[in-house]
Amino acid sequence: RRRHTRLQGDWSSTWLFRSRNITAKALTVSGASASNKVYDGTTTATLSGGSLVGVISPDVVTLNRAGSFTDKNVGNNKAVTATCTLSGTDAANYSITQPTGLTANITPASLTITPNNVTKCYGTTYTFPANGFTATGLVTGDAITSVTLSSAGADIFADVLTYDITASAATGASFSASNYNITYATGTMTVVDVPSFRSEEYTSELQSPCNLV
Repeated sequence: RRRHTRLQGDWSSTWLFRSRNITAKALTVSGASASNKVYDGTTTATLSGGSLVGVISPDVVTLNRAGSFTDKNVGNNKAVTATCTLSGTDAANYSITQPTGLTANITPASLTITPNNVTKCYGTTYTFPANGFTATGLVTGDAITSVTLSSAGADIFADVLTYDITASAATGASFSASNYNITYATGTMTVVDVPSFRSEEYTSELQSPCNLV
């Protein structure tokens, strides 16, 4: 813009400049969806599809898809929050409006709990230790602290045979059974006799040959 100023009979010209801001152009995302996943102990969600709407040709702008579930636990139609970003040569000239209304399922992970095989001596009562099992498929960050283990062979009256060990009711402070499809496998308890310690001098058949040394 030009302004004329008269100074003592002379005309002079002064140029006035006004600055203007160029703001980032808002882009939207069309067609994005969230993918179902198997429980993995995280809230990370995977977005697929979707395209940017509003990019001015020939600008180069790339959509980087990302999102998260509201929590890590198993469930259907769980809300997913998009956290997409932009990259590319001209990304700084744009902003992104996150897609909304996204949902997906988190399905249970497979977990197998197997009692550890044990051997006990005839005539004794066996008490299962707290760590007397093996968990296969447990997600990082989850911990099982207790599993109910039982076997007919644990009884003091159990004969010299092999017996099944059954497992149930896995629990833990950082473990939720509802996040897993749990298979409780079977272990084996072997009750053994020690013939060299079996003698008529022992007055009771229930004395433990393991302790008679």
